Amino acid sequence: MTTEIGIENANNLLNEHYSKKGELRLLYSYADINYLLTTEKQNYILKFNRENVIFETDILSFLNKKPPKRIVPKVIENNKGELISEISINGSKYYMRLISFIEGELLYSVSQPSVALLESFGRELAGLDLALANYSHAEQNRYLIWDAKHSLAVIEEKKRYLSNSQQELLNRHLRHFNIIALPALPKLRQQIIHNDANDQNIIVSKDASLVVGIIDFGDAVKSYLVGELANACVYIMMDRKKPLNLAITIIQAYHRVLPLQKIELEVLFEMIILRLCLSVSMSGFSRLSSGDNEYLTVSEGAAWALLEQFKDLDRRKMKNYFKDRVL
Repeated sequence: MTTEIGIENANNLLNEHYSKKGELRLLYSYADINYLLTTEKQNYILKFNRENVIFETDILSFLNKKPPKRIVPKVIENNKGELISEISINGSKYYMRLISFIEGELLYSVSQPSVALLESFGRELAGLDLALANYSHAEQNRYLIWDAKHSLAVIEEKKRYLSNSQQELLNRHLRHFNIIALPALPKLRQQIIHNDANDQNIIVSKDASLVVGIIDFGDAVKSYLVGELANACVYIMMDRKKPLNLAITIIQAYHRVLPLQKIELEVLFEMIILRLCLSVSMSGFSRLSSGDNEYLTVSEGAAWALLEQFKDLDRRKMKNYFKDRVL
């Protein structure tokens, strides 16, 4: 992460574009430069992106105007009434935004999520997808490496960075995916989804009983609706006992708000596997191409453990596993 926009620069830009003052603290981020802004009245996130963020910003604006208001951050207008400020630092262009801060804890920090919390997660994620069901945008079909539509191609390219035994494990899983899920992909519903409902993008209440926020729409794209749920399940299952039971709780709660189709439930387990395979492939590529990247490798071990745990499951039975417990 580059930090060429230091605190002094950030403070000056904050005052110039938003007429706000407060204490800034640099936050860790994979690709962006983010500061937590603490003021007397409330907290914000001051973000500097290299890439254009119109799509992400438009989604947040849409969701904040659509009743009932979803639990997503609000983008604050600058002094000119704009949601995005284009700035230049040392010849580099950045897109600056000020975003409301949702108070709470990361789901990542909850070691043993309760049934109530998992149900809240499922409901809120379904509510988000329901709100986006008929939303469209000019950039919705952009190419994104984390889009499930491209996962098979990305995995095939990146898995060469893995060991032979790791590649064999992926190939074993992907053979099942190609038999069970691949023929169904053209029939799956597609819409704009958050696409990264991992446990570091989900904010929960202080008592860890409810989901109070869903943040970071940087990976939003038009893709398979069931992929949204698969991504969420992947991260809640890692490093946990009885991972399938946790997934079922989320899926059932999601289904009560946004009913899943039979075909979606039949491929859901394979979509979970696909995301795990993509995650470990990207982690291996990241390590060998640019050294350890904490953001990409933080869950690598747990992802491999799940792939190992699931390798001997009867995939014909897993095709009906979630369907039999939801429908």
